[in-house]
Amino acid sequence: MEPGTERVLKSVASEVLEGLAFVSADGSVQAEAENVKKGVAIVRFSGPFSGELTVAAPEETVCELAMNMLGLETGEDCSEQAKADALGEVANVICGNLVAAIGGPQAVFDLEKPQVVFAEPGEGAKLEAAPGERRVLLALETGWISISLRSRKRDATVQEGGEAQGQ
Repeated sequence: MEPGTERVLKSVASEVLEGLAFVSADGSVQAEAENVKKGVAIVRFSGPFSGELTVAAPEETVCELAMNMLGLETGEDCSEQAKADALGEVANVICGNLVAAIGGPQAVFDLEKPQVVFAEPGEGAKLEAAPGERRVLLALETGWISISLRSRKRDATVQEGGEAQGQ
């Protein structure tokens, strides 16, 4: 994995989480909890390189994101729709900012609508990074959030100055 790409992924995700959902990434965590219900959002994109960004977090963390983004008070209902909308929007904004950071200011990307699902504990595979996948796992106040980037057409690596080059 390219350390520059992971650094940009972590930086962009942290900035978006702070600015959009008012949560701070307190650092990295080593592993995600497997025995919790997770929300997973996938945003596919195409442009100078194509791929997908996946954002996953425990349902409790997704509810915190939704409450912060919607200005809900503690104890107010955090509906399934609110959680899905919040996680999808976080994924969409991270993806848009990330591909711009990697591709540079002149690059044009098309982002698809986020696909959001909630998986019960034990459903689906554990979210492990595949070969060539860039992934960060960030600690938040109420849990963790996983952000991974997979590119398909060419390997996007961040060079000094934020420019992307294919390999």
